[in-house]
Amino acid sequence: MKIVILTGPTASGKTRVAAHLTDKHPNLFQIISVDSVMVYKECNVGSGKPTPKELKKYPHDLINHLSLPNIFTAYDFLKESHTILDACKRNNKIPLFVGGSMMYLNTLKNGLNRTANANQDLREALLAEEKESPGILHKKLTRLNSNIAERLASNDLVRLIRAIEQIQSSSTGEEINGINTSGLIELALFPEDRELLHTMIENRQHQIVGNGLLDECKNIQINFDLPKHHPINKAVNYKQGFDVLNNRISHKELFQKSLIATRQLAKKQLTWIRSWQKIKLFDLNSGNKAIRYIEKSLEI
Repeated sequence: MKIVILTGPTASGKTRVAAHLTDKHPNLFQIISVDSVMVYKECNVGSGKPTPKELKKYPHDLINHLSLPNIFTAYDFLKESHTILDACKRNNKIPLFVGGSMMYLNTLKNGLNRTANANQDLREALLAEEKESPGILHKKLTRLNSNIAERLASNDLVRLIRAIEQIQSSSTGEEINGINTSGLIELALFPEDRELLHTMIENRQHQIVGNGLLDECKNIQINFDLPKHHPINKAVNYKQGFDVLNNRISHKELFQKSLIATRQLAKKQLTWIRSWQKIKLFDLNSGNKAIRYIEKSLEI
């Protein structure tokens, strides 16, 4: 089975390339979102989610998939992806995974052990350790797997705990395989000029903050009592919005703080991409070349 993965750092134009590809080949591709924030129905502005009009024209599986305060994990993503892949086989569609949640993509390719998904006792113990000794989880992960640790910030507790869970989980638990297939086509939009990416990020950040980010964060706080470990509390844009509402930063700092966080996210995404040996890289302005590469690989 042929499967396409199109990734890249935030604001690099992945969705635009996917749209152009599906315009050229109507009814051939099934777009599957690889985004850990767009999956939530209530996270629209801060996630940079396509508009309802865009989603109607270019439907994405796993966008608006569930509501807060549910938590959608990498295990859930992999499980749902296999269900979608089965449907693609039945309907003669080519799966097109599009997005920049790198832990999801890593899980998609390499599989996951179920026990890593919901070991609540271990999770609570790790949180208690971190509370007593701030920074201890990053040190622990560094000892377990320094390659993963260097991609994660020391205060990114959700991902640190998730990574430690995956490593420490018993190998006897239920496993879901990844899509390790010879038909896998991997490509990424990767900036030759980092300043161009920074400009694209800044332009989009003006849109996100100006289009009601703070109002969206306020509505989430009013309508949902999210647990502290919920990933949205640490997600870029939402963390900074909640920080304003909780008087940890000023309203005037919202744009700059969220911009810095987005740039840091892009840097981590680029680190992940560089670590994947089989992925084909295309510059940000080379969307048409990326499309031709997909077409050639699929022989369409």
